[in-house]
Amino acid sequence: MASESTLEQIKQRLNPAAKAQLNAVYALELDGISYTLDLRNSGAGMLQGKPTQHGLNAVSSLILSEKHLLELASGKLNVVLALLSGKLKMHGDLAEAKKLGRVLRG
Repeated sequence: MASESTLEQIKQRLNPAAKAQLNAVYALELDGISYTLDLRNSGAGMLQGKPTQHGLNAVSSLILSEKHLLELASGKLNVVLALLSGKLKMHGDLAEAKKLGRVLRG
């Protein structure tokens, strides 16, 4: 499971302004634990579990380690390089995943 500080960092970056930019639902798997990022304007934010468990459909699913998520958030890694290097596995809309990556960088 991702550390509390990592989860808190993600939640802080997924503020109302971020929701307005994204307006989508994402599936995130960190070190084998599933999370839903409900970033629609009326969305709940970050929830534990897969989107389908909350009656939602994700535009993109991202699978990575906590370490690589922190690298994405800090700008040391971008979505495309993470995909090419195998640090990130993704299903769904690449453009949406790139938008999420930009928001996580802040």
